[in-house]
Amino acid sequence: MSEQSMKDQDLKKVLVVNPNSNQATTEIMCKYAQAELPEFEVIGATADGGPKMITEDVALGESRRYVVSAVLKALDENPDIAAVV
Repeated sequence: MSEQSMKDQDLKKVLVVNPNSNQATTEIMCKYAQAELPEFEVIGATADGGPKMITEDVALGESRRYVVSAVLKALDENPDIAAVV
């Protein structure tokens, strides 16, 4: 195993959850999070449904069930996630 892959395995994973259903926004969020958290492997999760962009409390409430679903799916696929943001 290469030194880089061993280093990658040692990184703790942080799940960044985007409450809207816009994948491009998730990618931007992860890019910024990774820049601020170089000691972690940042993984993104996008809500599978709900609003494309959240601009008000009602839309945020509508996305809640999709956020929970996205988090549970990500945790199932990556049981070694250390934090959810």
